[in-house]
Order: sequence, then structure tokens, then C-alpha cells
Amino acid sequence: MTELSPGRVLSLLVSALLCLSLLLSGCAGPAVPAAPDPTPQPAPPTATPVPTPRPTMRVVVEDELDGSPADVYREAVMTMRRCEFEKAAALFEQLDDFSDSEINRDYCLKRLNAEPIPEKDRYLVPQNWLRDFPDGKLYAISLGYIYVPFTCDENTRCCVYFAGGAGEDYLYRRGVYHYLKYFQPNAVMLFHYESVLMHMGSGIPKAAEVLEQVAQECGIVLHDAITVGSSAGSYTALHAAVVLQRDFHIPVHAALCLDAGMEWVMPSAILLSDDDCRILAEHGTVLGLFEQEKARDYPEIHRMADLGVDVLVIACSNDDHNTISVHAYTYGLFSWGLEEIELDPEEYTAYPIRKETARADSAG
Repeated sequence: MTELSPGRVLSLLVSALLCLSLLLSGCAGPAVPAAPDPTPQPAPPTATPVPTPRPTMRVVVEDELDGSPADVYREAVMTMRRCEFEKAAALFEQLDDFSDSEINRDYCLKRLNAEPIPEKDRYLVPQNWLRDFPDGKLYAISLGYIYVPFTCDENTRCCVYFAGGAGEDYLYRRGVYHYLKYFQPNAVMLFHYESVLMHMGSGIPKAAEVLEQVAQECGIVLHDAITVGSSAGSYTALHAAVVLQRDFHIPVHAALCLDAGMEWVMPSAILLSDDDCRILAEHGTVLGLFEQEKARDYPEIHRMADLGVDVLVIACSNDDHNTISVHAYTYGLFSWGLEEIELDPEEYTAYPIRKETARADSAG
């Protein structure tokens, strides 16, 4: 047997280690074509007050109306949220055409008469379970991830998130895990794998139908929703805020856009129409646009404000396109939209862009 020199032995060992490294990396599976994947911070930053105005909750009750109908409406809405549908339907019946009483009455009757969902069609079943978090469970279905708190009640809200890209799976999974571990939202949440930008006409209604079924499985009523989108998904989130309210009668408190990109210069079919903006203005839906500070000057953003939409441009101190979306998980921007935490003032500065001050705020 030929005796190997110490140098030859060392060379062979290095080659073997390199081969082993390549083999192990190949076993990890294909990389998801997502944004750069920096490790999230080990713990969320301490929540501190925001030095600028935050969106206020839009109560579905018409507070400007005094007297008995408004009081009955309030009681009916809260009764419906507790899933006491028979009692709620009777209350809405008394109100006749007051506000959206007829729509809510029909919804209550629909839930009362709904057939049980067959086991094979349910989303919240063991075969879809992915993992547990401190306050809830995460499931995986063909559309995306579904998060459900362990305890759901009339205070449980909802959220739908659209990832970026133009059809690819760009969901930042490690970010989802980090957010759910450290922020424990009291909301049913759908994290869509992709933006559905190219098929919003079918993709948004499907997401709404999934959320509605999850609400039925959990025994809650969807209310005070937020829609969120990264990059191209930002435009989907805006349209989802319109569709959920116009077609599904789910109140949407806020739509959050995480650096929509292209300086909001897009084909008209991608942007909100004037009628869409009026729907958001009528329902008091807040637009939280997480962007570079220069976005305060974008004409499209001023157009939405001039049509009465409550717009906040939120300047990010780390304003790289991908980082804005990654930090949505690290700093819990979903929970800010759900009104559970404050923004970190060292990372975010909010600039209200309203109709009467849109030009002046930007110029100043």
C-alpha cells in the first residue's frame, strides 16, 4: 500500500468536506424565490407611542344618528358578532332599511340556515395543521397559510395578506413564524402565497370565501378586517379592501401597502378607480402606505386623498424595497393595522395626506 504524505491526507480531507457540504445543501429543497431572507430580530422592539396621528377605528354603527334606531343597531351588531344570529336577525328586522340592516339580517339568516361543512371540505383539520404558536394554530392549504387563535370570540378580527411577485410563491415563511411567535394577533389571518395581481377578479373573491368559511368553522363573524400586500401585492390589497366591503359586506378598517413600487405609476386597471376610492372614503378605510418619504409627492397618492380617502404615507427609516416587507414581520405591522400595538417611532414616521392638506403637507 502506498503511504500518503501528511499534505496529501489534508488535501483529501478538505475535498471530502466540500463534497459533503454540497450534498447537504442540495437536500434542503428548492429555494423559494422570495425577498432576501435575513434572520428576524430575536424579539420585537418595545412598543412606544406614535408621535403622529394614527388611524381611528371605523365603527360600523352610524354614530352621527341619535335616538333609538342607532342604539338598536349597535346592539344588533354586537349580538351578531357573538353569533347569536336569531336574536340579531330579529333586531335588524326591527330596523327595516336603517343603514345596512337588511344586509346584516340576511347574513344572520344565512348563518342560521347554513349546513354543517363536511369534514373533507374543512380547512381547520389535522391534515392541514402546520404548527402551533403561543396563541394559535397555523394551517397550510393550497391558497396559503391560515392562522387561527386558540380562543375566538366577538373581538377576533381578520386579515388577508398578499405576497409580492406576479404569480410566483413569494411568501416569507420565516417572517410569518417570527410574527406569530412574538405578536400573537387576535385575528383570523390568511397569508396568501402570491400577489394574485394577474387574476384579482377571481383571486380576491376566493380569498374572501376562504376567510368566510374559516369564520364559520371558528364560530365568529368577520369584522374590522385589514388587507395587506407586499410590492405588487399592495395593489391587490387595495382592491381587496374595496371588494370585501362592496361584494362581501365585510367592514375593512385599513389597507396596508408595503412599498408598492414603480412610484405608483401603473396601468389604470391596477390602480383604484374614482368609484373605488369613494367606497373606501365612505367606509372610513385607512390606507397605510409604507414607503420612502418621497412617496408623499406621488400624484396617484394625492389623487386618492383628494377623493376623500384617509391616507397615511408612513416613511420607513430602512426604506429598501425588500426590507420594508421583511420588517413588516419583525416590527409587527400587521398588529399595528389591527390596532394592537403602536409603530416604532425610530423606524416609522406617519404623514397624513388628506384632501384639504394634501399639497400643503407635502410642500412643507
